Amino acid sequence: MSVLRKLAINEELLNSVRLIRAGLGQYQGLDLANDFYHLHILVLASGFERIMKVALALAHMAKTGSLDAAIPRTHDLVKLRKRVIRECFPLVKGSGCLDRMKELDQDDVEKVFRVLGDFGKQGRYYDLNTIQDEANP
Repeated sequence: MSVLRKLAINEELLNSVRLIRAGLGQYQGLDLANDFYHLHILVLASGFERIMKVALALAHMAKTGSLDAAIPRTHDLVKLRKRVIRECFPLVKGSGCLDRMKELDQDDVEKVFRVLGDFGKQGRYYDLNTIQDEANP
């Protein structure tokens, strides 16, 4: 693997963690006076999407020796999560990480990913879509 690709993976992982931390930190600041949640959800969704795609790329590389065509084009967090569980979890068997990673395999986590993903597909442009629908009945 080229140095450029290694640096890109490192940067993507760092950005993913930063996005997730920023989204969670901003989310804690919401209250009745500040109900602007739009940015927090987008940041969280982007962080989780990026970290799952890197995990899938690394799993693909571990299996095939190549990163070519390793990153899925989907933005569906629920589908990505299911692929991570199916393709990445077996690779860490016996490493001690699996027990911690199994926490991701819970219905509550899937619900959170579904909300984040649905917001990305529908909520972030809700007002613009409403304007467009009203303009073109």
